[in-house]
Amino acid sequence: MRIDTVVMACVVSAAGSTWLGPARADAAAPDPAATGAAPDRNADDAAITVQVQRQLATAAPAATHLELSTRNGIVTVAGRVDSEAMRQRVVSLAVATDGVIGVNDQLVVVPRPTAAPAR
Repeated sequence: MRIDTVVMACVVSAAGSTWLGPARADAAAPDPAATGAAPDRNADDAAITVQVQRQLATAAPAATHLELSTRNGIVTVAGRVDSEAMRQRVVSLAVATDGVIGVNDQLVVVPRPTAAPAR
């Protein structure tokens, strides 16, 4: 069994989205034609989405109510999480899922309100 290490790059766009994918000079989201993605990839994309959902349900059950979609192996994850650590956990789980080429992070960190002290 051969295990390769992939260096990930992170670029934040003006819209606030984060692209995570193989590091390279231009670090932009890959063109589907350049990645060899075929038009019949819909079944693979659906399977990737289901696998990411399962990973999140198992390893990050607090990350609920997230929107996930996959297109040409690129997973878009959107919604609210309550901490930066949870955001990083969700993105890490998605990146580590088989078949994922990259992750478009559209998550927003919204801390939970703290309870006022009792008087």
